[in-house]
Amino acid sequence: MSHDPEHWTESFFSGAWLDVQRALHPPELSAQQAASLCELLDLQPGDRVLDAPCGNGRIALALARLGLQTVGVDRCRPLLEDARAAAQADGLDATFHELDLREVHRLARTGPGGSFGGGDIDGFQGAGWFQAALCIWGSFGYFGDGGLGAVGSDLQGGGDLDFARAVAQALPPGGFFLIDTPCIEQIMAQYQGRGWWDVGGVRVLEQRAWDPIEGVMHVEWTLIRGEDDGAAEVELRQSEIRIYSVPELARLLTRAGFSEVDVVSDFDGRPWTPGDRAVVVATR
Repeated sequence: MSHDPEHWTESFFSGAWLDVQRALHPPELSAQQAASLCELLDLQPGDRVLDAPCGNGRIALALARLGLQTVGVDRCRPLLEDARAAAQADGLDATFHELDLREVHRLARTGPGGSFGGGDIDGFQGAGWFQAALCIWGSFGYFGDGGLGAVGSDLQGGGDLDFARAVAQALPPGGFFLIDTPCIEQIMAQYQGRGWWDVGGVRVLEQRAWDPIEGVMHVEWTLIRGEDDGAAEVELRQSEIRIYSVPELARLLTRAGFSEVDVVSDFDGRPWTPGDRAVVVATR
């Protein structure tokens, strides 16, 4: 997700976590979510959609099966390879690129005379604007807002603002940026300092620490694989994600160049109430 080798995302998405992510969302759920996203955003066959970050491409592939042209962006090579193999096997109009999220504007041909926003990507020939961009499964907040030390400086807004601005540059007026994320209103309503769950043959343990001043959730992850075989392999991870309130996220998106922001509770468009997960839809 970041070119910074010290950024936590550069080491998190590897090893046992790949087993977790590959098994977490069954294909039936991805297909259902893709259909709901098309209805919510009024997407039609042939529309171009950006999925950033895309992981193993589960949403981009499901949308492509509905006739959309999809482009996925991620920094995890094994998951990108999964996505490319699936697209090729099924003959889908879906391409996947290793790219920092803050550079997604480079995938849209939006400059004067139809030039790329920031240059060619691996020989990829873009076809213009994206009608919509998606950031699914709590992936907004990876870069933060610069923290209290950035207030009043050129760094205010941080990398999350850079990501949102890059998306805005890749969308035409009226295009949508949908962010599916937990928000402070949900986190505080059901906060627990620790939790665990099993998926893909991996036991996932979370030790959470909330920073109420910076608005950052720090999590220490323990991934245990092979526990049932008596030869457990243990891997440790750390993550730091900026968790926004709905008003904070709306203001950030407005600063990034979006003209209107709305929020619902899910991909079916259910009205949002405090304590719900947030599906924020920003209009360019």
